Amino acid sequence: MLVVNHPKKFSNTYLLYKSGWSGINIDMEADKISLFNMARSRDWNVLSPISDKKEKVNVYRFGKFGVGSTIDYKFAVDTGNAVYGTAELLSKTLDEVIEDSPYKAKQIDVLSIDVEGMDYKVLSSLSLEKYRPKIIIVEFHHRSIEEILNTDIYQLLKNKGCVEELDVLFSYFYIAKLGYIKKKRKCTGQAMDNKQSL
Repeated sequence: MLVVNHPKKFSNTYLLYKSGWSGINIDMEADKISLFNMARSRDWNVLSPISDKKEKVNVYRFGKFGVGSTIDYKFAVDTGNAVYGTAELLSKTLDEVIEDSPYKAKQIDVLSIDVEGMDYKVLSSLSLEKYRPKIIIVEFHHRSIEEILNTDIYQLLKNKGCVEELDVLFSYFYIAKLGYIKKKRKCTGQAMDNKQSL
């Protein structure tokens, strides 16, 4: 499962797709989902904002096909960038998206989230015990492990039985340990290529 804005560029899962994986891609901009439909047609591509509840939200865009679009007003203001356009949409939870997909009865192997200020709410919208993601990738902009350990996201994952494993640029990898991974192990991009993804 992927929550990000481009099917190839800066994608944590494109190499996996090229290796035969398939899964769910989610974005809240129609032009980006159209591109996913062209470039990753084997995947289930969903147009929707994601939050911890179903509600009307405003989407703030900073370009016609730019990065950084968000439904977090404070995040949008704090960027200092001029808003290119807005739209009002109905948000969904990750649970809702999965239940409406071909993957509703399957365990998640890789969950990659990059949602500009909404990461905690997105993670909160997923029943971690039910879908049991093996690898969780979350974007952080903190400069130290101590700062990361104090985030709501880390505390949520810790309370749900997840453990930090590997820091890669601005993304943080977690290996879940909810009773189906026998031992803690390091994860590299090369090893991930040999797994099956949702």
